[in-house]
Order: sequence, then C-alpha cells, then structure tokens
Amino acid sequence: MAKTFYETMGKAQEYAPIALELYESCQHSCAYCYNTTKPKKYQKKAETFFTEGKPISGIVEAVEKKAFEFERYIDPKMRRRVLMCFGSDPYQEAERKFEVTRRVLEILDRNKVPFQVLTKNPALALRDLDVFKRAGGHLATTVLFLDEALRDKWEPGAPKPLDRLYAMKVAHENGVYTWASVEPVVDPVEALKVIERASPYIDLWKVGRLNYVEGANDIDWKKFAFDVVKLLKSLNKNYIIKKDLAVFLPDNIPARNVP
Repeated sequence: MAKTFYETMGKAQEYAPIALELYESCQHSCAYCYNTTKPKKYQKKAETFFTEGKPISGIVEAVEKKAFEFERYIDPKMRRRVLMCFGSDPYQEAERKFEVTRRVLEILDRNKVPFQVLTKNPALALRDLDVFKRAGGHLATTVLFLDEALRDKWEPGAPKPLDRLYAMKVAHENGVYTWASVEPVVDPVEALKVIERASPYIDLWKVGRLNYVEGANDIDWKKFAFDVVKLLKSLNKNYIIKKDLAVFLPDNIPARNVP
C-alpha cells in the first residue's frame, strides 16, 4: 500500500505539518531541486528523478482508504492543511494523462480534509477550480523570477513565470485563497520584482534562501532579508520568512506576519 499522509520534518514543517506525495518523479527538472541537491546521503539521482512523470503506484486507492483517518494526524479545527506536494509537482504535465491529483482532491473534499496544493503549473490546476472552490482549498505556486532566461536556466521543464502568475490571478478572482513560495531565492532583484508584480492577487508570501547550490553563499542575504520584509510590509502583505533566511534579520524586524 502506498504511503499516504505523513508528518513533515525539518524545514518542511515551516510550510505544513502534514503532507501527501502523489508522484515519484518530476518533469520540471529544476536545477535547485532539493531532491537532487541536498546532502548526497539523501539525494535522488537527477537522471532517474527527472523523468516522464510517474504517479506513485496505488496512491489514489491508498488515499481513499486513509482519508477518513485524517483527524488522527491533525485537528482540522486548527485550520492546518495537508500539503501536496514536497517531493514532486502534483500538476506536472503527466497529470493531464493520469489525473491522479484531480482524483485525490475529490477524495479529500468528500472526506472534508483541508488541503493546499503547491505547484509550478497553476494553469493546469485551474482545471480543478471547481474542487478548490467547493472544498475551500488553497492554491500556491513557486515563482522565483520574471526573467524568462533565468527560468530556462533554472527550471527548464517548468511553465513560464508569467503564465503561473496569470493563473494565480484567475484563482484569486474566483475566490480561492492563494499563496506563493519565493524559495529558493536565486536572484534577489528578480525575487523582489515577483512580489511587487503579483502582490494584488497573492494572499500570503513565503520566502526562503538558496541552499546546496554553488554560489548560494555569495548572495548578500542580510541585505535581501531586510529588503524583502520592507517591501512586503509596504505592500501590507501577509508573509513568512523561512528560518534560514530569517536569521539575517535584526531582532526588531519580525520574520512573520500572518493572521
């Protein structure tokens, strides 16, 4: 039986206390992908992970059997949500064929399991807008830059940044709660441009630094941490600065502004 809900650990806990994986590989081929850049002891090989996009065998059936047990993991009354997905993208192009994410969302909806989805392909997620609206699901995307050349270098298999932002705007206009992950920050200037541009239709921002990649320590993280909080506060936005970036903030500047 495929593994279903699991409690997160380490840095992942800053995003969600519980998660669910649907695919065992990912077509986006991001150069900074945690699965292929983290310490070698835990790494997955890029040549096998960045494949055609393969769902976890039996995952839909496993979720169907386990969804009713969700309250054993977290109390829905606490407004905490299961997150899909940390390990791979639930709306990679393979989802058009397999519709695994669609079927799982419908199961979660029937069982009143609160959910949030993090994807670089929110345009495909709009296919399931009816479920998001009916279930009160949250939609999130990762956007690091507006520059298409940077996208081509760092995220060669992922949709264009402006396409992601347009889809988030559509979701927001349809009453879906939206949040965006600017992590890992590859180019501080571009990261700030993303936030400024998409601010009107993103309800919450989560920002974190680049790790495990050559050049990550060359960025002036102290300056960026200050600049990004200053911008978010000027835009009156809710935000969470991840701990590995928040350590660069002065004690008098809050790393979180959430309801």
